[in-house]
Amino acid sequence: MKVSYMEKQDKAFVMSIDKHVNDTGYDKRVYTKTGYVMWEKNVPIGLMHYSVIWNNLPFLNFIFIIEKYRNKGFASQSLAFWEEDMKQQGYKMVLLSTQVDEEAQNIYRLF
Repeated sequence: MKVSYMEKQDKAFVMSIDKHVNDTGYDKRVYTKTGYVMWEKNVPIGLMHYSVIWNNLPFLNFIFIIEKYRNKGFASQSLAFWEEDMKQQGYKMVLLSTQVDEEAQNIYRLF
């Protein structure tokens, strides 16, 4: 699996999954490098994006893996990649939140 920053050419894939982003928001993710696309054998399989709150705390807003690729470790690998990217950028801590009844909660507990 490979994780890369969102690029302009990823827009159709990202917007087909993330219904909360508009054109301006997508362009901002590309420019600020706050969005990622996950790839398996050159096929996009998921995405995630974050924002920085209080000017010093990266908050994971969204992570999504296409259903047929779930339960194969891709989300865990993606989170590990994001944490390392945040360390490289000088952040000491990251934050994420999930619903109490979310099925994938166990991924987050590993970190």
